[in-house]
Amino acid sequence: YECGAIDLVRHICGSVLILMKFSIKSDEILVHIELIGLFVLLGPSPCGADGHDPMFVVVEASSIQSLSVSGSISTIIGPSPEILKPVAIDVFSSEGRMYWSDVRLGTISTSYINGTANKTIVQKLSVPDGLAVDWLGRLVYFTDTGLNVIGVTNLEGTYTMILLVDNLDEPRAIALDPVGGYMYWTDWGAFPKIEKAYMSGRRRETLIDTGVLWPNGLALDLIRRRLYWADALTDKIETSLLDGSARRSILQKSLTDIHPFGIAVIDSELYWSNWKGNGIHKTSIDSGATTLFATLTGRPFGIVGYKSSRQAGTNACSRDNGGCEQLCLAEPSSALCACSFGVLQEDYKTCKVPGQYFLVTDNSSIRGLSVVEGETMATNAIQPIPTSHKAEAVQFDSKTGRVFYTNVVNNTIIQVDKDGSEKIVLTNLSDIEGIGFDWTANNLYFVDSGYDVIGVTAVDRPLRKDMITSGLDEPRSIVLDPVEGMMYWTDWGLVPKIEGAYMSGASRRTVLDRGLGWPNGITLDRETKTLYWADAKLDRIGTCKTDGTACSILLYSTSDLHPFGVAFFGSYLVWTDWRLSTIVLFNIHVSNYTAMKVQFPALAKPSGIVLRDSLPKDGILSILLLFCDQLIAW
Repeated sequence: YECGAIDLVRHICGSVLILMKFSIKSDEILVHIELIGLFVLLGPSPCGADGHDPMFVVVEASSIQSLSVSGSISTIIGPSPEILKPVAIDVFSSEGRMYWSDVRLGTISTSYINGTANKTIVQKLSVPDGLAVDWLGRLVYFTDTGLNVIGVTNLEGTYTMILLVDNLDEPRAIALDPVGGYMYWTDWGAFPKIEKAYMSGRRRETLIDTGVLWPNGLALDLIRRRLYWADALTDKIETSLLDGSARRSILQKSLTDIHPFGIAVIDSELYWSNWKGNGIHKTSIDSGATTLFATLTGRPFGIVGYKSSRQAGTNACSRDNGGCEQLCLAEPSSALCACSFGVLQEDYKTCKVPGQYFLVTDNSSIRGLSVVEGETMATNAIQPIPTSHKAEAVQFDSKTGRVFYTNVVNNTIIQVDKDGSEKIVLTNLSDIEGIGFDWTANNLYFVDSGYDVIGVTAVDRPLRKDMITSGLDEPRSIVLDPVEGMMYWTDWGLVPKIEGAYMSGASRRTVLDRGLGWPNGITLDRETKTLYWADAKLDRIGTCKTDGTACSILLYSTSDLHPFGVAFFGSYLVWTDWRLSTIVLFNIHVSNYTAMKVQFPALAKPSGIVLRDSLPKDGILSILLLFCDQLIAW
């Protein structure tokens, strides 16, 4: 009978595609091979310069090198502005691509194995020390020892999220078993250890936490089911089974003058980079016999063996991304779908923008961040909104989906529509600071500390009126209560104070003028008529009733806090913090706070913050017409 009647075998090498037809007759023990096509490919070849897959790829100082089976060295990517200090590296064999992290640029990048088609897929990391490719889920896992997190991104970098954030001190190397659904990593912090978890981040456990000091390089042998690691302080290479048992030493400093960094496994040999002498060494797994494999000119870092048989098998993510809309994260015999943007829906496959989230400004974008009470991580509710200039204060229009921000470079107020297009709402400002949106009349209130005015402008018409023009020194932030027709603002001039008035500017009064330094961001709990503010000089959070009573300090200065903007959310105050480069949740009932780790890209000087929720209540007070053509303000 016929078996395997027609198979098309594709082999790409030296930019040549060979197609062959195999026909096998089992009763005749006959194999017939017919050449049916030979084509020259015009695109870049993923193969090495000699037409064969390089055996190893190694990071050296500020370059990436390939090593052949014989130990010969050739440069894949040399020093350039796009590669400053690469450390970790891995390959995706079937795609012919390599991926590496750069701790100086804070990036993850990729190219073909021959160095062409170089591109950066993740930016704004801190110190991405470790990296590993999930060849079944088509993902890249990474550690960041600056942010102390473990994250994951798809191959294009369009979906990136944090998996683990708690109890990580100095996460370093990471290795994957996509078929088994596990990830393994080293941590060389105050309590050095080697851990593992599902590739979804669940079911975390410690494997090794004794006799290790700086566990550095990490590699898996999925055939022998063993784990190998290099310790950069004890200068040892050790191994154990994947559950941490049957531990033994393979190589140690007393036998050889070594300082191992990266490590790779091919067949029955370990290949590891040595900072002593800049060598790549080969060690027998069975006997421990070690020889010098190659010598580099610069200090070697990460090393990976490039062999297609290393990346075989299937799992729940290997077909159609496991049915997941965004990320498919492998687990033993199953998988979890995850959302880089939005929240997972009831089908556990698709992602949707949540009903409530915070809009937060940083140096180059407006982020939508979702938080859950009791958790320590803020997730991305929406794709970051790029801004043409540095944004500071931010507001939104829930009816139209428009977002407004202050451009502190050109001193303008900018509107961003749902399609991402921008238009200028207001110019001719001096030093624009805070803004507040009146959803009942479709107006924007603004604070200008250069001209020392508080004004209002119509969003859709070129109308403007300065409401308060005297008695202001350094007005900073503003919050509105359109339902009650009130506005409140901070002033951090020579006499710092918090004031309030009707939104028409009438009945102005002082709420608080003592115990303040630089009262900055301000927010309002409209249900209890309570104001909260951040003091950027005294680094503390305060509160008062809107009538000036019941004033107190909720959180006094600590060495790690520097609050800027502030918003109110259920039982929590949420503020942006320049020192922590993140947002902070403060439970007003139990007086404790949690610094939220934020999914990538990380926040750079987060400033303005506002809670974006469903349609707010309409105002119920009388309307004051400020202009004949019906600019409406309270």
